[in-house]
Amino acid sequence: MKEGVRMFGEEIPYERLVNNTSYEDRKKYWDIAIGLQATDNLKVSSYLKELVKDSLDNQYDYEVIEEKLKAYHLEKMDTTSRESEADLSALRINEILMMPDFRFSIGTLYAYHSLLFSNIPNFEYPVGKKRTYNIYKEQDVLNGESVAYTNYQSIDDTLQYDFNEEETKMNTYDDLSIEELVLQITQFISNIWQVHPFGEGNTRTIATFFMKYLQYFDIEVSNQPFKDHSNYFRDALVLANASRKVKTDKFLIMFVENAFLNKENQLDKEEMLQYIKDKTIK
Repeated sequence: MKEGVRMFGEEIPYERLVNNTSYEDRKKYWDIAIGLQATDNLKVSSYLKELVKDSLDNQYDYEVIEEKLKAYHLEKMDTTSRESEADLSALRINEILMMPDFRFSIGTLYAYHSLLFSNIPNFEYPVGKKRTYNIYKEQDVLNGESVAYTNYQSIDDTLQYDFNEEETKMNTYDDLSIEELVLQITQFISNIWQVHPFGEGNTRTIATFFMKYLQYFDIEVSNQPFKDHSNYFRDALVLANASRKVKTDKFLIMFVENAFLNKENQLDKEEMLQYIKDKTIK
């Protein structure tokens, strides 16, 4: 069903796009959006889960859900919890995944970050803008070491290089199998994740871009890997961008095969930790 919106001076009016995604897809995207919060060790509120149930049955507008969430968190007056961030970014990830539009560009990546994190209480980082400082984060899958994230002064040049390289490769993608295509795009996504262009919210933003990019090629995502193993996804990206001695894309490929190629690899963090232990001993 579409609601007509008449535009002045046009015989054929534009029409308001109304979401008619199936119940199954709506539930799948909610599962993914909520699961992705685990990449930053966040959990959504029980109130959002109630709203999701109602929205699946009644298809609440996003504006209505956002208004309800903001009122809920305003009433709680919790100035330290990141629950409101989890709720609102999950809502917005879901909204992006449900819409058909996508443009392959650095601008889209920055726009997604802005959409996910604008006007969220306690989110103290610039939204839709690159970081202006260098970062370090201890990772348990690297025995407390950090990925060597891109120097903030090189973010623009590195992203431009990665996007230019990928755009060149896109001309050959019609000749690839689905598996080859997914694995090729996975390498690109891993590269831009290593850049870590934002102060916070990189994995959620880049994962959203990843799924939208594959949707562009009519490749859909399974909800279960992102719903239940988003932390594994992040750790797999860490290992794929670690130092030369321990670097491996084995675990990232296993996750991606489950998420986009309907495989059933066992996603076990203990296997990652054992891998690092063995590499360190050597």
